[in-house]
Amino acid sequence: MTAKRALAFVAALTLAPAIAARAQSAEPDPQALIEELNALIERGEEQRSADRPFLRDLRELVARFDRPWQVQLFADDFDDGDYTRSPSWTVTAGEFWVEAGTLKSRVEVAPAPSEPQRNGSEGDTASRVFGEILEEALNGGREEAQQQPGAAVGTPRAVITAPVTITNAFALSTQLSAQAPGGTAQRLQLGPYQADAELGYRLSYLAAEGGGDASLEMLRIYSRGTSVIDSADSVPNLADGRTHTLEWSRDRNGEMVVRLDGQEIMRTVDRGFRDPFDGLVLINEGGEFGLHSVSVRGVEQ
Repeated sequence: MTAKRALAFVAALTLAPAIAARAQSAEPDPQALIEELNALIERGEEQRSADRPFLRDLRELVARFDRPWQVQLFADDFDDGDYTRSPSWTVTAGEFWVEAGTLKSRVEVAPAPSEPQRNGSEGDTASRVFGEILEEALNGGREEAQQQPGAAVGTPRAVITAPVTITNAFALSTQLSAQAPGGTAQRLQLGPYQADAELGYRLSYLAAEGGGDASLEMLRIYSRGTSVIDSADSVPNLADGRTHTLEWSRDRNGEMVVRLDGQEIMRTVDRGFRDPFDGLVLINEGGEFGLHSVSVRGVEQ
């Protein structure tokens, strides 16, 4: 008998009473059964009535079928052509509009002009260096801030928020698309926030100028700074003319899973935020994006 079969056999013997009791109910509830199994596992851990590696493996097995997000918290498909009611979104920067049942936003970021090339003889170079030294001396040694070559002028962005209480464990699902005329760069952030729309968890999507694959980062944004929890490269570029499904779940233990079009992109654990969230934020920092639908489910409190 293989180890997996042995584990399944022992699990069946251990959990048979709970399974039998649930099977006798008028309307079997798979999620309720999962919760009972989790309770039995916790009891086994507390009473040390089973081998710890066995309980760990059993918990991982149950987690594969656990779907605790049974409460609908928020949903919008923009079919009414209005993002200001039922449910209500608020634009805090930039511009958003609804077109053909899709929430759209466009942000154009113009690069700063590069520093002009200086061509000339060695004598010209020596004169320029002497002039710079003289200017610095006349300014009393003060340095003036200069724009780095190729840096963006300012940081234009469009921000929209939806105030809604989101349980700490949540499942977010959204359908979105993007356009990149001329292969322009794209950057989009999406996630739940606490207190201030600038704080919380974010998924940050970035596609470099010129097309090709994109990258995805999961961020934890505190008042004292931003941390990258996890990242993934070689993510499909959203600007391919198709509508993509992005799913992001977080369970009660802080494990987060991100899937794009059904394919798992990242899986990580973070417990930096333990309280419920206060809303959902969408930030466009470059490119043209369309949000076709979004829904958030939570857990019973």
